[in-house]
Amino acid sequence: MALVACFFVVQAVCAQDTEPPNVLSFDFDPKAIDTSASSQEITVTARLTDDLSGFSQGYFRFQSPSKIQDVGLWFSSSERTSGNELDGTYERKITLPQYSEPGTWKLSSVELRDNVGNSKYISGVEVDALGIPTEFEVESVGDTTPPTIASFDFNPKAVDTSTSSQEITITARLTDDLSGFSQGYFRF
Repeated sequence: MALVACFFVVQAVCAQDTEPPNVLSFDFDPKAIDTSASSQEITVTARLTDDLSGFSQGYFRFQSPSKIQDVGLWFSSSERTSGNELDGTYERKITLPQYSEPGTWKLSSVELRDNVGNSKYISGVEVDALGIPTEFEVESVGDTTPPTIASFDFNPKAVDTSTSSQEITITARLTDDLSGFSQGYFRF
């Protein structure tokens, strides 16, 4: 009787995803809008890729000439119009409100994330280095003046919270010269 010994060597090759997604192309249409009479939409299209786990989400932010106003948009799988999570085309609309600041709005930052959490943040001159369109023009009357507080009061002026919570009623009259008041925050 012969004794036979067999040895098996199993070799596993594992891929590790350490690279964030990339922007292959990015464009928007139209490149000029007029928000004097109403809000306007711009359709944004991006081709985004990832090497292994797949593109998860991305955020693209445009800023007004003064950098006081901005508009941004998220891309995720629900905005993919073709391809797959490794190489897909995504489309979404952004809306600039009536009276948006006139002038050249610029893509100021891009954030990309893949399905395992690898992320990339691109801003400033790095955005310009992507070689993609980064600017659109806004014509508008332009509302660049923030709302004002015409009056502000609260009652009661003193509360005792040693035994229970207490309510304070705030009354404010807020005005805006053009686009109207949207939201405010008061903190005590």
